[in-house]
Amino acid sequence: MKVSLTILPEKIVRQVNIQPGCTVEDVLRACAFLPDAYIVLRESTPVPIDDVLDADVELTAVRVASGG
Repeated sequence: MKVSLTILPEKIVRQVNIQPGCTVEDVLRACAFLPDAYIVLRESTPVPIDDVLDADVELTAVRVASGG
């Protein structure tokens, strides 16, 4: 399966080939991103990192920033 992952706010796009049954977390790790540092969206809807992907998909990951 082919997953397209767009990282915001940097607008970095990564293409990843994964096996069926992989999770959103697996995709983030395959791109060398820490899953806890991003909120992942599919068609503008948040998805949990343990969501299983079963088809080609386009995801958007928004980096979470905190601090003060």
